[in-house]
Amino acid sequence: MDDDDDRRPPLPADDPTAERPLVFHLHGHHSIPHSMVLTEDDYIDFHVRHARDGRDKSLTPEADRAAVVPSYVRTRLRRAPLLFLGYSLRDSTFWTLFKSLMIAMPDGQRSSHVCLQLDPRVKRRAAVREYLDKRLGRQQIEIFWMSLEEFTDMLDSRLRGT
Repeated sequence: MDDDDDRRPPLPADDPTAERPLVFHLHGHHSIPHSMVLTEDDYIDFHVRHARDGRDKSLTPEADRAAVVPSYVRTRLRRAPLLFLGYSLRDSTFWTLFKSLMIAMPDGQRSSHVCLQLDPRVKRRAAVREYLDKRLGRQQIEIFWMSLEEFTDMLDSRLRGT
């Protein structure tokens, strides 16, 4: 991945709405193949860039555009619920991103703004819940024990009011 390449699809013209939510492709987008995080080297570069972005509070417009989470997304994340789909609890990318987002989010916005979709085949759900409580502190997180497909179907149904 080359830092000079444009990594993101075009910005939406309007603020996100329920009908047109902001969908941010953290690990790249298929329409921009060089943006994809696929190999071990890509993941290492991803983590290094994310750490660098977190240190630099005054990114230039060019650096911000290439940031792991650009300012237009960070700003919206502070005001909107967070939804993590398809991650494993053992995924270091998830934990790095999650912790950095929680640090950036004001305390008053943290409760009930996060939901995790987890594999329904996970055994010992109570142990997983206890692990999450320890790892995440007292933040209120809603966990949906269903497949990604089941979750997106349920979410679509709720958004459509059916």
